Amino acid sequence: MKKIVCFIVVTITLLIAACGTSPATETPTTVPPVQTSVSPTAVMAAVMKIPPTKAATATAKPILIPTQTSFQLLLSTPTPLPGWNTYVNDYLGYQISYPPSMKVHAEGWISFYTDETIPPGFTFDEYFTYLEKILPDQLCVWVESDVGTVTIAPPSESIGRFVSPCPGMGIGEQYGFEDASQSFLVNGRELQISGKKLYLESTGELDSEFYMFNLDNGFRITFISGPAKEQPLEIYPEKMDLLKRVLSTLTWIRIPDLTIPGTTCAGKYTQLLPGVWAQVAPGDPNRVRSTPSRSADVIGQLYPGTASLVVEGPICADGLVFWRVENSTIPGGSGWTAEGDGREYWLEPYEQ
Repeated sequence: MKKIVCFIVVTITLLIAACGTSPATETPTTVPPVQTSVSPTAVMAAVMKIPPTKAATATAKPILIPTQTSFQLLLSTPTPLPGWNTYVNDYLGYQISYPPSMKVHAEGWISFYTDETIPPGFTFDEYFTYLEKILPDQLCVWVESDVGTVTIAPPSESIGRFVSPCPGMGIGEQYGFEDASQSFLVNGRELQISGKKLYLESTGELDSEFYMFNLDNGFRITFISGPAKEQPLEIYPEKMDLLKRVLSTLTWIRIPDLTIPGTTCAGKYTQLLPGVWAQVAPGDPNRVRSTPSRSADVIGQLYPGTASLVVEGPICADGLVFWRVENSTIPGGSGWTAEGDGREYWLEPYEQ
């Protein structure tokens, strides 16, 4: 998918960003947003697609991200639902279940604003290329049913800045608005969320309703639903309740690292992020150590081509860039191994 450098937003009658103020392993196919029966979800925010242009390098500013405590509130061990599929997002640390009648879609980074703060050591063009190379393709994820969607996006203050809008909605003049409220169950907590109902001005019929809110860990949820055109209106409440049940299965299974790419000790050398898969490069095996240090005990080895989940790092020590990886062949399940020495790569992104 082509990436977007955002200079200007083409005016739509009403543009709504997926963010809110209310507190609160099946791999999907990466596809562009598709139109559902809910018309507002089909209109993504329009932006000018242009190639990257050079801009002055700015000093990186500290990024405020949700605390570990805020994630602890949502961490739990989910119970699989009989007959349902489960989507797992290794990078963002969550999973969500859904019935076979629904589909999961995902999108990688789509936006890069010309006033984006560039980390030290990068030019504008270099950072654009770096993001395209390093960011995974499952940042904005939505579960689609025949009456609507549930969308999950990371916090805007962190990695979520590269996947906005997620989703965007353009709402035309043919709609009227009415305040609405719904109760949502997320990770065992009941949240009362305010939203809007959209009615067609011409007929007064309900077109759709939408609710946007942030969870305690900063992740953004957008819930949109509306009667399907080809189905009796009477079954809409039942269909909406099923979509709400999907949202209730959203669970964080680990705390994700939301550090902005390029701002770690490894700078623009590293090709990895916590939550992505990596493999040992051709050549010699990689030593796995108990701690990120050349002097630490060697607890195992990973052979060329072996894939492991990156779960923590980087830590720069003794001239090496270390990552903690998980693999069943490592005693205890995980250990620290070196990506390289800043010039050569011994651990590289896994090409699935």
